[in-house]
Amino acid sequence: MTKRMAELQSHFAENPEVAFATLTTDPEFDTPEVMKRFAQRHDAQDKNWDFLTGTKSEIVRLAVDEMKLIAREKPRGEQVTPEDLFIHSSYFVVIDQRGRLRGVLESLDDSWKNKAIDLATKLLNEEQ
Repeated sequence: MTKRMAELQSHFAENPEVAFATLTTDPEFDTPEVMKRFAQRHDAQDKNWDFLTGTKSEIVRLAVDEMKLIAREKPRGEQVTPEDLFIHSSYFVVIDQRGRLRGVLESLDDSWKNKAIDLATKLLNEEQ
């Protein structure tokens, strides 16, 4: 998902009105320093891409209550690798400048990028 988000960031690189956020699914491990290294490994441009962490309750409130996403711990027997700790949705959500959820895109869909660009462009052209 981060690689795909980087593609979108590259597409909108010259538009300061478009911003990105990555939300941790492991807030107990993902300190701000860990998130910063993760962003650097994925060539995220920090001028318009925030990597968010916080307490579990804050993450749940934002992800589940506000964005209607899901993240839950994966049982040990289901983990494929030591890093495979969580089951989480693979959706990108699009939030307008007023903080309203305006779209949900499946990042694993073949046409995800065109849909994301079209939706963001539509929102950028809306009158405030």
